[in-house]
Amino acid sequence: MPAPVAVIVLAAGKGTRMKSSLPKVLHPVAGQPMLHHVLAAAESLNPEKLVVVVGHGGEGIEAALKTSHPHATTAWQKEQLGTGHAVLQTKPALNNFNGHVMILCADVPLVSADLLHPMAEHHQRSGAAVTVLTTHVPDPTGLGRILRADDGSFAAIVEHKDATEGQRAITEINTGIYMVRAPLVFDLLAQVTNKNASGEYYLPDIIALALKNGHSVETHTCAEGMALLGVNSRQQLAEAEAIYQNRRRAAAMADGVTMASPESVFLSYDTKLAQDVTLGPNLHFGPGVSVATGAVLEGNSVFSHCHIDEGAVVHPFSH
Repeated sequence: MPAPVAVIVLAAGKGTRMKSSLPKVLHPVAGQPMLHHVLAAAESLNPEKLVVVVGHGGEGIEAALKTSHPHATTAWQKEQLGTGHAVLQTKPALNNFNGHVMILCADVPLVSADLLHPMAEHHQRSGAAVTVLTTHVPDPTGLGRILRADDGSFAAIVEHKDATEGQRAITEINTGIYMVRAPLVFDLLAQVTNKNASGEYYLPDIIALALKNGHSVETHTCAEGMALLGVNSRQQLAEAEAIYQNRRRAAAMADGVTMASPESVFLSYDTKLAQDVTLGPNLHFGPGVSVATGAVLEGNSVFSHCHIDEGAVVHPFSH
């Protein structure tokens, strides 16, 4: 029987590059806050405990959680002292928890159950103390590189600023998603120092500490590299939206939906389209829309909080 799982979601960052009074993780993708996309993926693991670390704008995040995920616990990071320090704030909430902790970032809205489940299975099957989710990206500038031994096993993570020219050519990067045995994760975090240029406690430092203390470290590599990059600016938010929409459009067409101009159809996270639905160009779906079999939506229309009956025809320029 698999050991219990807890999930920590890091949502305390300031997100200064967003230039917004709204906390970064509450900015929407497909009509739903980024944080909620991450929590949906986390909940697919059936975690025994779900802890969200909040800081900047934490009151707004707590208010959003009360309506969407009331069972989630919040842990406050009062000072922004790094990702390692953020995870350490969850120790009281995970007191006496023995199992495996998955650590996610709330600004990665494209993370999915299909990505997390294979990693969790690999981690538990391997018996590793720590597993790092890695991926390959065409431009790894600014990201931590994965170093491997001659036999292909994990050796280390080197940050871009510390990497040699040869190491910077490596395209395999650290995604910032980890799975760690508990309570070992807190023992390792207690050994992390802030002796670095930023004076912060970095979560990735637990990898080197685990190896130093004789614990096994595994990696799990996923193919969807661009889906695991965090959103730190409005430009990156738009890029995440585009990837999400393309995913949803492709899935809808694979399920029997006809789209005359797929790139002009914008779906909500909860849009339900039945088989043999036909969608014209320039359609925008807000939340709470379902469309029954054989319905035809001719184009240039906006829908929200409605059901389109079987075989119905909606003419252009409807709202």
